[in-house]
Amino acid sequence: MNIIKRTYLKLKVKYKNRNVKPLDDEQKLLHEIVTKMCSKQDSKFLMTPIEVHHNRYYIENRANEYFIVLSNESIKITNHKFYLVRQFHSEQMKPLIDKVRRRIENDRFKMEKEMFKNELDLLRNISQSLDTTVK
Repeated sequence: MNIIKRTYLKLKVKYKNRNVKPLDDEQKLLHEIVTKMCSKQDSKFLMTPIEVHHNRYYIENRANEYFIVLSNESIKITNHKFYLVRQFHSEQMKPLIDKVRRRIENDRFKMEKEMFKNELDLLRNISQSLDTTVK
């Protein structure tokens, strides 16, 4: 049974990716730009709600004045002087979208950690204030 399942999955991937061409030089450069924006700590990330049919991911870097919009099949880049839109196959966009989602998840985790730290500080302050009022 495992052999049949494995063969089926291999054929499914092969069939699904048969029309995916390798990235050209411009597309590689666009992937590189998005990767670099993801690594910059001052970049801000947003995403559309899950319920929306076409997910979009927004990356903003005010220091460099670059704005990027990623969708499942395109990259849009602007900086108030130029505007560039390039189409991609959805399979070519998956690695980029995964990077952006990981960055969003990391930022969310840091924010939650900071919020929880603040909650502990608040609870300690409440406890200490109650100690002083009890005496």
